[in-house]
Amino acid sequence: MSDDDAVLLDVEDGVATLTVNRPDVRNALTHEVSQGILDALDEVEGSDARCLVVTGAGANLAVACDVQLASEESKISFGFRQVGLAVDTGTSYFLPRIVGENTAKELVFTGELVEADRAESLGLFNHVYPESEFDEQADEFVEEIATGPTVALKTSKRLVGQGFESSLDQAMENEAAAQAAVFETHDHREGAESFMGREEPDFEGR
Repeated sequence: MSDDDAVLLDVEDGVATLTVNRPDVRNALTHEVSQGILDALDEVEGSDARCLVVTGAGANLAVACDVQLASEESKISFGFRQVGLAVDTGTSYFLPRIVGENTAKELVFTGELVEADRAESLGLFNHVYPESEFDEQADEFVEEIATGPTVALKTSKRLVGQGFESSLDQAMENEAAAQAAVFETHDHREGAESFMGREEPDFEGR
């Protein structure tokens, strides 16, 4: 497989879909895959995409995403121990923030292959869908985000991330500053007018 095929990118209807395409190495974050992802993200930045979907992701990349969707047949493992390596690619940052420090250590120490229902209960998967319904359910979820007020959603994402490192006073100060900026967006005006008119808003991501 050529380097150009390691990471695939498609942008359509405001949704960028990035696919890690190295099943021969279980979609591990090799150097070529990592570089392919960085190149794809640069391309997404210059596109009209309002939501990024990552498919074919290994565990390390999955936990770095904002939301994890899976089918009932999915499994996830942080199997660094199987090859005698320590965690890398940000796993030590993202994993304990999702499952807590002790559970993160357990998953890394054992390399457990976690079934979908347990992964959902741990917070590793946000939603688990029946295999036969996965594509439809995932598409609906993605559409809900991509057609939303994405400037406000992006701002909220940043604020939630900052909240881990902030005091309550600092968090509220950050929110006030951010809200003042978001208040000036087209989507806020559209949302307010639609709410008053009891209509569905047509957000444009600006």
